[in-house]
This record gives sequence, structure tokens and C-alpha cells, in this order.
Amino acid sequence: MNAGMLAHIACRMEGAKCPQARNDDKRLWRSPSWTVMREVRLRHHHLLCTRTFSGKGYDPRFVANMEKIVSALLSPNDHVIRLSASCDDICSSCPNKVRGRCKDQESVLEKDRSAAMFLSLPEETTLPAEPLLELVNERMCELDDIRLICGECEWAELCNEWLASSKKIGDKMGN
Repeated sequence: MNAGMLAHIACRMEGAKCPQARNDDKRLWRSPSWTVMREVRLRHHHLLCTRTFSGKGYDPRFVANMEKIVSALLSPNDHVIRLSASCDDICSSCPNKVRGRCKDQESVLEKDRSAAMFLSLPEETTLPAEPLLELVNERMCELDDIRLICGECEWAELCNEWLASSKKIGDKMGN
């Protein structure tokens, strides 16, 4: 699944006419389950965090919430992800959220912009979780250092450990 196809899916979900639409694409939009899909609200850089999460976090409440979200996304076919550059479902339990904003707002917005560019995604959209997460996984396999996207994030070493172990698994499988 490429970024162009995800943008096309976003157009269809939002009811817009998409210039790239082809007649044979209509099969993607007829799923009756789309009316019962559960929404997960995420910042762009949190898409990356959901892939690399290893059970560590700011405090037990944050970790429990993150585990719940990551667990839900293990079955992505019944979820959509609403992307935006504002507090999301992960932020809801973060001790750095103060009066509806991250206390490190500028740094977080920069991470969101960088992740959106890395993934070729618009600033705000809603997409089916399964192809979106496939795209994130594909793109993350290209990375050697998460700091290229997230800068000096305090969790960068954990993410880089995940990237390194993913590459080792891919090498063993011949990818």
C-alpha cells in the first residue's frame, strides 16, 4: 500500500471525488463494516510510537493506556485512524498534557510534521488502520535511526533498539 493509495482511500472515506479514482477501485469502499469501525485518534509521530512501543513510559497510567491502544491496533481491520497535530488518544494519559496541550508543544509539532513528511501523509485525515499501519511498517524498515524523524526524543534509544531487532529478523527471513 503506497501513500497515493492511502490518500485515495481518505478521499473516498470523506466523500470527496478523487481524481485518481478508477472504476475497479470501488471494491475497496463497499465494506459494510466501515460503518462500525472504531476510531483511534493519533498524532503522526505516535503512529511510529505504536510500532516501537516496548512497555515503557512516563508512568503506569500512561503505559496502561498505550498498551490498550497498541493492543487495539493489533487487529487493525476494524479501526480507522484519525490523524491530526493535536492531543490524541495516547496524550489522554500523558503527564505532559497540560490544559489540553503538550508542555513540549513546539517539539511535538516538529515531530508530527517530520513524521507526516516521512510517511507522505496530510496534516489531518482519517484512514483505515490496516493499510496505514502497513505503510508505517514499510517506511520504518528503511530507517536506521529514529532521530532522523523524531529528533532528540527521550524514547529514541528504545525505538532504535526496535529498528535494529526488526532488521535482524528481516535479514534472517531474507528480506
